[in-house]
Amino acid sequence: MEIKTFHKADDIAELERPWEEFALSAAPHTLFNGPVWLEKWFRHLGDRFDPMVATAWKEGRLAAVLPLAVRKHFLGMRTLVLAGAPHAAPCDFPFAGDRSCDAYETMVNEILVKGRQWDLCDIDDVRSDSGLLEAILARKDAFVFAEGKTPDEPFFSLDLRSWPLAGEPSRKHKYNLKRARRKLGGGARVEFRVVNSAGELQAVLPQIFEVHRRRWNGYYTGSLMNTPDGRAFIRDISMAYLERDSLYLAVLALDERVVAYALCFCFNGTLYYYNPAFDPQFAGLSPGSVLLEDIMRDSRERGIGRIEFGKGRLEYKERKATSSVVARRIIFTKRGSMAPFILGSYLAFLSAREAARESELVRRVAGRIRISRI
Repeated sequence: MEIKTFHKADDIAELERPWEEFALSAAPHTLFNGPVWLEKWFRHLGDRFDPMVATAWKEGRLAAVLPLAVRKHFLGMRTLVLAGAPHAAPCDFPFAGDRSCDAYETMVNEILVKGRQWDLCDIDDVRSDSGLLEAILARKDAFVFAEGKTPDEPFFSLDLRSWPLAGEPSRKHKYNLKRARRKLGGGARVEFRVVNSAGELQAVLPQIFEVHRRRWNGYYTGSLMNTPDGRAFIRDISMAYLERDSLYLAVLALDERVVAYALCFCFNGTLYYYNPAFDPQFAGLSPGSVLLEDIMRDSRERGIGRIEFGKGRLEYKERKATSSVVARRIIFTKRGSMAPFILGSYLAFLSAREAARESELVRRVAGRIRISRI
């Protein structure tokens, strides 16, 4: 097993071809945030991060990927995190072939145990059945873990092959959807469409940014679309994935006005429901629910087998999902005399940051400052 680590964003793009071959054998845990995503994320949003994308190669072929980045964080600590977090939702790191392969164990030993480029590791959104998680937790001889500070959250999925038999809307919900579609239309034309060309994409993105702004106006949400750099990243990655037939951008329009959208990515028969929003002016008419029903129908007609809704206990996810898996967050550092100080300081920092985010006043002030810069 050979380990290669990429420390420059431009070099990451060279992984695209071997990654495509690797992704087929890694299904169903294929990431939508592959080399193209990572390269563009580092370019637009990763100025405070140093790339550290680890790869394992077996007989000349890519066998496993661990996309990390190093950030100087609280008290100057070098914090190892997922590259692209929180703007990506990986849920797992892919692996090739049998789960019993030693790629994860080798990478954990070479990158984490022996590595000297990090002080603290904070990896979020790892599947509870992940081989990576198993390999890390097996090294309690080398690491000290934060206990009881990282609540687990579910990722929800919908198997479209069993829909509408599974996750079928109730009679009341079906009635409400028909009612919402009638009211949305009124004397206007309601149109569902999926963007298919560069011209369409360039025309619809400003409307999508405006819908997102109206939906979250005055609140800090940590969203990509609240900053000029984030919007530039969305434009860039959407165009790149459109060229690769991996973009699925669906909109619900009322007389050409976008009232709801869902920015999704599609790989290996899986649709990643990445960033949806609706115009709050039409909230009472459930445009988001109408759009989701159209997406489910259209996806099945296109041969898409599964929709990944991502993390979070939202009602529509729990109602539609046919399965879920717990996603875990693990925070750890290397064993040593400084371990209690490093973990204690970092957890105190996280608690203070979370308290600030939960403050309505802070959210509104931060949101207005960010939006005013756009």
